[in-house]
Amino acid sequence: MRTLNGLQEHTGSYAWAIVFFSVIIKVMLYPLTQKQYSSMKAMQALQPEIKRLQARYKDDPKKFNEAQAELFMKAGVNPLGGCLPLFIQMPILYGIYTTIMNFRHVFEGEHVRFLWIGGWLPDHYPQYFAKNLAGSDVALLFMYGLSMYLSQKLTVTDPATAKQQGTMNTVMPVMLTWMLWSMKLPCAMVLYWLMFNLLGLIQQAHIIRMPAPVIASSGAASNPSRTTTRKNLGEKNA
Repeated sequence: MRTLNGLQEHTGSYAWAIVFFSVIIKVMLYPLTQKQYSSMKAMQALQPEIKRLQARYKDDPKKFNEAQAELFMKAGVNPLGGCLPLFIQMPILYGIYTTIMNFRHVFEGEHVRFLWIGGWLPDHYPQYFAKNLAGSDVALLFMYGLSMYLSQKLTVTDPATAKQQGTMNTVMPVMLTWMLWSMKLPCAMVLYWLMFNLLGLIQQAHIIRMPAPVIASSGAASNPSRTTTRKNLGEKNA
């Protein structure tokens, strides 16, 4: 809470303090999340090779596991690389949640004007819009759910499970948004999540625009003579 209080003194409101605090946390976690998104994209690039290995060793799971591990090692890909940043973020997220819940009275006592919060909408529709950062706000929750949906849409997936993943990408944001609304979660927490997601969307879009890693074909690697023959034919034709 000391950090939020310090930022509030410089920005003039806890709303802007939360916005800048989310930026600070995102910058601190940038290397980890960058590795997470890069690992996910690399795993997507490896899917054709993994399918070839599955077809080749369909009757020998042990050989398949060994070949897959070798493929990961050659490509420099850690299959668990996308999970580590999530585990590191959990204690930070829990700390922010407990801080906001324990100091909810601080946000209730502040007369904030941020976006529509504290404006005329809460006066006319108090059941849907928050008067302060301690209240629940349906519009902010909708924006959070939308940011979650877009983040999942940008996440690379296995083409074989694209249909199932697409359904989950739609259902999960709706369910989570409804659950948070039912919990009457303070919009201070929702504002932090929303800003964190928006910054993550920018980072994901940057990763997507980067060229995909070039993965050598396992078929070519397993038959060097074929590769040499193709090279000689190319030189001869030239």
